[in-house]
Amino acid sequence: MLSAYVSDHQRDWDEYIPLVMMTYRSSVHESTGTTPVLMTFGREITLPIDIVFGDPEKKPSESQKYKTDYANELKERLNEIHELSRKKIQLSGENMKRNYDLSMVF
Repeated sequence: MLSAYVSDHQRDWDEYIPLVMMTYRSSVHESTGTTPVLMTFGREITLPIDIVFGDPEKKPSESQKYKTDYANELKERLNEIHELSRKKIQLSGENMKRNYDLSMVF
C-alpha cells in the first residue's frame, strides 16, 4: 500500500505513513467485514472528507448523553461488532479451506 504513495526515488516514504495508516484503519477488511477503527472504538473514524462535506448519517453528539449510558451502549456495540467479526472470520477460514481442498489433486 505504501508503494502506491511514494515517489519514484522512494525518499519520501516516511511522510506518507500517517496517510497510509488512516487508509488502512478506515478500510473494510474482507475477513472481518468491518474496519479496524470500528472494532476498536465502536464507531467509524471521521475522515477529512467528512469534515469538508459533513456526514449526513451522523447522529447528535454523543457528549450530550450521560457518560454511563454511552459506556454501556459502546460496550454492547463493541460486543456485537466483535461477534459479527468472529463469524465473518470463521466463514472466511471455511472458504479458504474449501478453495484449498478443491485445488488439491488426489
